[in-house]
Amino acid sequence: MGIFGKREPSYQVWVAHELQQGTQVPMIEVNEAFIEQARQLPKVARYGHLIKVGLFLEGDDIVVAYDGKKVGRMSPSHSHYYVKDLQWLKKQHRTGVTEAAIKPKASKASHALLLNRGSGAMFDGGIL
Repeated sequence: MGIFGKREPSYQVWVAHELQQGTQVPMIEVNEAFIEQARQLPKVARYGHLIKVGLFLEGDDIVVAYDGKKVGRMSPSHSHYYVKDLQWLKKQHRTGVTEAAIKPKASKASHALLLNRGSGAMFDGGIL
């Protein structure tokens, strides 16, 4: 619990729903401890270090979680494409699961989520 009795949110996966992967969608505010943990995994060419994460909806923000804890957010410039799909998953008591691509230290590219890109993706072969 926090200072004033406020609980830390728990990001536990309900029923895992594997999302379709296609492109790299940038992440922001990525936790440094999570980055270091992911960098212990083998590196995959073109992507970096791949690690499974869950996507959770908080308002219009898409939170990236690992092991029940928030480790980052999807870039707001891209999250509007995926909000409707994640709302649908939330109603179904499902959690969207995909891989996060954590870049090596020397890379200038941003850490990313592997997802198909597009609005209304659940209806046109997108992420669902």
